[in-house]
Amino acid sequence: MSQFRSAPEPYTLAQFARRVRIAESRARALYAAGKLPPPDGHDADGRPLWAATTIDAWCRRTGRAPAEEALWLWRPEAVAAEPAPVLFHGIAPVTHWGQRYGMHAVVWDTPHGHVISLTPLADAPVPNLDAQPLAAAALIEPVFWPDAVIAVQLGAEYGDSDDVQMQLFGLQAAEYGADDDSDAPARPRWHLFGGERTGAPGDASDGGARARSAVQPQTLFRGLVTAEDLALVIGTPVPVWLSGTCTASAVRRAEAAQPAARTLTVPGPADGWQVKRDQLEAALKHGMAEEFPAAFAVLAADLRDALEQARRRHAELRLRGTGWYLAAQPAPPELPWSVEQSLLTAAAELEEDQAADDLARLRAIEPDLLATAVEGEAYEEAIFLLRNRLRSTRPDVAFDDVEAYAGAWEGPVVELWQQSMTPVDDPAAALRTTRRGQRLARHADAERLVGMWRDAAGRYVAAFHPDIAGNPPAFVAEWPYAPPAGWSEQTVIAADPGTGAVLAITPQPDGQSRVEPLPFEPDTGPAFRHGYSGGSPYSLYQALIRAAIGTVTAPFTLNDVPHDERAQLNSAERSQLWHAIVFTKGALRLPWPQVQQWARDDAAKAASRR
Repeated sequence: MSQFRSAPEPYTLAQFARRVRIAESRARALYAAGKLPPPDGHDADGRPLWAATTIDAWCRRTGRAPAEEALWLWRPEAVAAEPAPVLFHGIAPVTHWGQRYGMHAVVWDTPHGHVISLTPLADAPVPNLDAQPLAAAALIEPVFWPDAVIAVQLGAEYGDSDDVQMQLFGLQAAEYGADDDSDAPARPRWHLFGGERTGAPGDASDGGARARSAVQPQTLFRGLVTAEDLALVIGTPVPVWLSGTCTASAVRRAEAAQPAARTLTVPGPADGWQVKRDQLEAALKHGMAEEFPAAFAVLAADLRDALEQARRRHAELRLRGTGWYLAAQPAPPELPWSVEQSLLTAAAELEEDQAADDLARLRAIEPDLLATAVEGEAYEEAIFLLRNRLRSTRPDVAFDDVEAYAGAWEGPVVELWQQSMTPVDDPAAALRTTRRGQRLARHADAERLVGMWRDAAGRYVAAFHPDIAGNPPAFVAEWPYAPPAGWSEQTVIAADPGTGAVLAITPQPDGQSRVEPLPFEPDTGPAFRHGYSGGSPYSLYQALIRAAIGTVTAPFTLNDVPHDERAQLNSAERSQLWHAIVFTKGALRLPWPQVQQWARDDAAKAASRR
């Protein structure tokens, strides 16, 4: 039996009318006039749908009696005349499939049922959303579950507007008997506001009682609820948390400060402008301002922009709204003195030649830095920023880059590729200790490493054992974007079915072959396949067009090549190159001169359409 139940079926407009006891025609008129609440979704035909909670909340706000089956939360008699007692304020544990988590929890005791607000801790592992309401089950006895209202906070958008929404859940008991072979979770021992301990079904800790019957919490998603709705029934504003501020230390401070509804100031989360600040500080310590002045300038400008946004956001942050207050706000953005001074002295205008030179030198240095090098993140970010700055004015420099790309490590073409490369000494160390190695490792399991090689251009290619029996080995390679050079009339574009590796094979005077990747086309990116019509074959087409025409980006797209009827989309009459990509089901072998001719033909057709 599942621990979770899906939300009740949504209501159509006609069902909305029946729930609030008005005529369907009246409901249509209200909807057309914008006087009904915004729909929670739409069906396949675009018709509006509402959750029951949305309808019931609308009833209370408009003075209508809610439906008989509505939660007590929406009934007029539930509105509090005075603040409800707080029974618990702190960190509540929740154990889900053997993993223990913590949630900030506040429990209010109203005459109609418990109201429980939950927020996952920002400085600890976060359970999935379905598991988060289970923290409430350990805070109240099972007899109170049916009437409990559980609000799980979303966090990210709080403080931006007056309307604060939360996910609304209920709790109910699910019985697991001795004959139930489901993987029932271990039952918490319920202590009203204490800890919990668990035991396996039927273990000695409960005298075998669980083997006969055990009550388990089961969550039910009900929809969305606003802080205003909760505040009406608890008689006090709800504390809400901005993303990243709900840490264990902040919760302890908030607990000590109750019952005062005041906003604490806490350290800001380590993201956004703080990351950029740390990068610029590392750049300063490693002499980037002197050695790579253009790179340092773009880092400084990027921090300057992020800092302005953060300060504006902090100044505009709402600390209170209807039915809520922020439990904590991040401290105002501040910079170390050295970083602050560097923003004043960094060049405001980017010198293009210096930027191109810095980009080329950083690309040569950054990949082989140790993974632990503190300047590595600053170098990588500077490369990213310089590439974007030079994209339009110096595309030849901007796109002289590589990207991690994965495919199947099998087939005669891949075998020839491997034979043309040089093995890397101690590949496991290279994968683990260098920045370029770690970028490749993000796409595979490092424990399954087979080996690593360098191609003629010095790019890494790593191979890995399959993670699922029956699958082929996989490769992850530093795949280029820069246009090709040195291909001849003997060059063949080759790919084996299903591998994703499209390679150019060029015979050499010594009888060997130079094997190198077909570069990605910058506007379509990393995905190569053939044998069908789709996105990856389209990327292959664009990459071949770009390489054959000899431009930095493809001068036209397949969509620019005209056709008369839908039946001609993949026809040779429209494009022989596209036809070959789509209808070659086995090994793909395209002589380079033929590809160049087909590309010129398609270019002429595309030009005639303009």
